[in-house]
Amino acid sequence: MYSVYIKPGLHQVEVLNQEIKTARDTLDTQKKEIEFSLNQLKEKWDKVDEKDVNRLHRLIPKYANFDEVGFINHINNIAKGHGMYVNNLQFSSQPMDSVEGDYGEFTMSFTVEGGYREFRAFLDDIEHNEQVLDVDKLSFQAKGQDNYGYRISLVTYWLK
Repeated sequence: MYSVYIKPGLHQVEVLNQEIKTARDTLDTQKKEIEFSLNQLKEKWDKVDEKDVNRLHRLIPKYANFDEVGFINHINNIAKGHGMYVNNLQFSSQPMDSVEGDYGEFTMSFTVEGGYREFRAFLDDIEHNEQVLDVDKLSFQAKGQDNYGYRISLVTYWLK
């Protein structure tokens, strides 16, 4: 009876115990590798200057930290710096729960009026803005000698 039922069962138990030991050894090795990598990343992160971290948060802010009114005022202040004023403002933002990827969009459309040089300087300042944004649409219309009306649509982003 022992050699028919119990001995083969014991062999199977030994095989399974060996497989379990191998799996545990593999998991322990992977755990140590992950901990080592995590510690290396933490050391690198700790070396990053806080000013750079703050700059990253301004490039693409998190949804909870995105200030729509502050962004609109910022663009308006850039325009004012070039003698132009934001008019006909329209904006829209994706609701957080409708975003499928890692980031959402805030779209702002407006008009400004002024000379070509002032507008180019305005666009240059927008290009060098700390927050990531795209000029989505741009159109213009002559209003008089060296005076144009510009319609601009900007898109900026926020992280989930």
